[in-house]
Amino acid sequence: MLRSWSCCLALPMVVGAIACGGGGGSDGAGAGGTAGAGGTAGAGGTAGAGGTAGAGGTAGAGGTAGASGTAGAGGNVPLSSEYTLSSTESVPEGVAFDLDGRAFFAGALGGGGITRIAADGTETELVPARPLGRVAGIKVDSERRRLWACQRTEIWVFDVDTGQQLATLALSDAAVAATCNDLVVDSSGVAYVTDSQNPNIYRVELDSTPTVFASDPLFDGGIFGLNGIVLAANETLILAGKFGAGQLVRIEVADPTQVSEVALTGDDFSNPDGMVMLEERLYSVSDAEVKQVTFGDSSLTSGTVIRMMTSETGLSTGAAAEGRLYVIKSEVTEFVLAEIMGRAPAFDLPFKIFEIDISAF
Repeated sequence: MLRSWSCCLALPMVVGAIACGGGGGSDGAGAGGTAGAGGTAGAGGTAGAGGTAGAGGTAGAGGTAGASGTAGAGGNVPLSSEYTLSSTESVPEGVAFDLDGRAFFAGALGGGGITRIAADGTETELVPARPLGRVAGIKVDSERRRLWACQRTEIWVFDVDTGQQLATLALSDAAVAATCNDLVVDSSGVAYVTDSQNPNIYRVELDSTPTVFASDPLFDGGIFGLNGIVLAANETLILAGKFGAGQLVRIEVADPTQVSEVALTGDDFSNPDGMVMLEERLYSVSDAEVKQVTFGDSSLTSGTVIRMMTSETGLSTGAAAEGRLYVIKSEVTEFVLAEIMGRAPAFDLPFKIFEIDISAF
């Protein structure tokens, strides 16, 4: 069943930063701590206006930091329904959410930079753009404070707090002409990577050489094969979308030779780009569409598709954030078409991250 949904997302962005110097608060500092207006600091900690810091921690306006931790402005600010990005050229194909830091991250096909968007909408540059940079799929490992990024034939891994590059991992060590389209990171910190040009999924660890995790003729999609990827069923299964064929593929993690197509009914599953698992349902994002897949049972061998049209085009992927589904408008299709045709892109701006109301399906 095709459903129509209008992006009525004109809610004002909640601003969480509180300016210092207003006075009127009750200031408190523990031994060796320093507190600003309304702030509280523990031993050795420093807190700004309205912030709270534990031992050795530092908190900005409205933030809360534990021992040796750092929190930016708006640490307790509710997530907004929409975040408008300031860049007009980045083409932010990938988006990820840091659960602990409560911030979104947007990659960039145009230059390879990575931008942090705090809950209050404040943008900061985590990773600067660089020559020939082209960051596609990104994921945050909040527990280990790492951000993983697809960069053409490599995986880049960064410290999600400082932007320091921790590793550059060449997929050519796993297979000739290997490329990276999207990735997912499991609870042990291992990344699984799709390759749109070759029928492979790669397994990548921070301190190890990438390897081929699974290879199967079912992954072959012709001009464009595997795209979005998620872990499901308590990380016992991997689901990957075949963009060109409009198929969903199921891989058993314990035995990656066990590969099968998920039998889908309902609306079509065409052009699955980025994918998100949320509340045991799969969401696939592509251009102006978001598709929801409800599975028949825990085996995930079959599912029913409902397609929702949004009022935006140029969507490429999504991220789960505090139980809500967000998608990113990146204009990636226009970017690719402009490159193929040798012309300047005509983006429908602004680039943005916005919430999809999943109750509307």
